[in-house]
Amino acid sequence: HGEVELFSPESRVVVRTLTGHRGAVNALAFSADGRTLASAAGEPALFGEAKLWNAADGKLQRTIEGHRDALYSIALSPDGKLIAYLSEKNFFFIDFYLADGETGKVIKKLAKSIFDANYETFRYISSTSSWSPDSKYLVFAARAQGGDDIVVFDPIRRKAIRRIRV
Repeated sequence: HGEVELFSPESRVVVRTLTGHRGAVNALAFSADGRTLASAAGEPALFGEAKLWNAADGKLQRTIEGHRDALYSIALSPDGKLIAYLSEKNFFFIDFYLADGETGKVIKKLAKSIFDANYETFRYISSTSSWSPDSKYLVFAARAQGGDDIVVFDPIRRKAIRRIRV
């Protein structure tokens, strides 16, 4: 609870433990260059936070705070400039956020599952989001119109540019 253990792939032993989250760690993602590890954590209806760590030495680089609900499905853009993650609200509704990778400050809410006809819910438990290699697009799973879609999303324009029904 609140810890991240990094294992050696060769020896399969813990080489570093990252501590400092106040709640359960719900998602992890490495940066494209492997130098940064992002962790999303929190407790439903209480608080949420994300932390960026130096993967080599385990030092905390920055924290994203201020959410009243747990964070999930974190993704770092390949250029390191943006962080996308999901945060729940009232146990039922999930919102998609974009934060600055340098400062950790929330830039904007990208999408809301409530009051948005395009998304009944985001598939945050069994899926994660991912960035395109050029850092221009996000891809994630969402439920809409009675089925599941893979959504290619432009975070700058806050618009789905393609949906693939699965």
